[in-house]
Amino acid sequence: MKHRKTLISMFAALVVAGGFFGFWFFHKYELAKARSEVQKNIELEMNQRIGKDHFKRMEKKDLNEQTTAYIPVLSNKEDNDYLKKEIEKVSKEELKKKDSLVFFTFDKQPLPNGVSNYQLKKEDFGRNGRSYSARKVDQVGRQFAVDEESGKLLKLRDILKNEPDSLRQLKNTMQNHIMASQKIPLDKIGILGGAVYPSDLDDTNFQIDEENLILPVRIPGYRQINQVILPLSSLANQLNTRFLPADVVPTVHKPIKGKKIALTFDDGPSYTTTPEILATLKKYNAKATFFVLGKEVLANPGIVKKEKEAGHQIANHSFDHKMLTKISKQEVAEQILKTQMAVYHEINEFPEMVRPPYGAINKEVSNQMAIPVAQWSVDTEDWKYRNEKHITGEVVKDAYDGAIILMHDIHPKTAKSLDGTLKKLKAEGYQFVTVNELLNSAPTIGNQYFDEDDKRLIN
Repeated sequence: MKHRKTLISMFAALVVAGGFFGFWFFHKYELAKARSEVQKNIELEMNQRIGKDHFKRMEKKDLNEQTTAYIPVLSNKEDNDYLKKEIEKVSKEELKKKDSLVFFTFDKQPLPNGVSNYQLKKEDFGRNGRSYSARKVDQVGRQFAVDEESGKLLKLRDILKNEPDSLRQLKNTMQNHIMASQKIPLDKIGILGGAVYPSDLDDTNFQIDEENLILPVRIPGYRQINQVILPLSSLANQLNTRFLPADVVPTVHKPIKGKKIALTFDDGPSYTTTPEILATLKKYNAKATFFVLGKEVLANPGIVKKEKEAGHQIANHSFDHKMLTKISKQEVAEQILKTQMAVYHEINEFPEMVRPPYGAINKEVSNQMAIPVAQWSVDTEDWKYRNEKHITGEVVKDAYDGAIILMHDIHPKTAKSLDGTLKKLKAEGYQFVTVNELLNSAPTIGNQYFDEDDKRLIN
């Protein structure tokens, strides 16, 4: 009797276990069937959106899960391998937080210029009993562009002119765009000195359309600013002609004939002396370049705007005249970018040149600033000799065609001397031009300019 009861108990247990495992296998079968249906629908959509010959399925299985990703098919094998690794990296990262059925797909956007943009996507299907509910789609990973003619991933060197300062020019343009958005306040703008910008012309992490170049950026403390959308028109002088919009014409610098000289004024603006200098320049129809201190721009509002309206060039001379080679990279960024912002608030434009205080510059500072550097060839030492005749005498004695003259618009004697200086130089046949006009062509980052013809590499 006891033995019989034991057999009955064992049989009952087997029935229960069999029912459990039967239910488990049925449930697993139903889930697999539902997964297959989801996959079938995704592939149908991919066929319609991308074309069945332009993608392939990549599956990776381990003990617990199966990852399915759809990757673009490019004609270049190296690019295909690169994309496969990129998608594997993204999927591995994303699946750490997996709690649903996940597929990795991509969007493709063809453009008239023969380029297609690709964006990786993650499609989540939440579990609902023995089926899967509506999906949630998120962009993941990075974006990339493909030249449809060659079938190769586009690199920055395909978009930008391959010049020594291309990446620094790009950094400068991106910085200006971020500052113009005014998402970072003036007192925090130095944080851009620690931002990560594209640093390799072989980089493929970007998108380009008919109007914009879209680039990634990482700014400490500002995770919400993760890309910069640059209008192609703002890159007119940097783009290869294929990507130049039809209605955008690169700037052409026309050389000015005859004797010319560039008058420059440092350390302003000043309510006391700059207006007098502006009035004298107007009297002689002379143009000059004002290398301003950001601190003085804030303290003397409205004057930079008057300088700009009169046709003069506004350039950067740091925020409060610190020697840039003696301070940290972060401080260099603060000195330059705070002044860029201060000027932008006045005239809605950023200075295109910088004169480092005391002329002190090295390669590290130049790379951090990412702005062309203007020095001088004739120093009046007006800060030392506060004498009108001496100042005028120094300028006239040392002046030559193509010279850059250094003065300061904060000294009353300099303001008083200017009329005599311009009168004598004009009598000698000089035209008074801005530094940009004097140099004929666009100055390049990484060089310093002492006069029209004296360009030196910054070491």
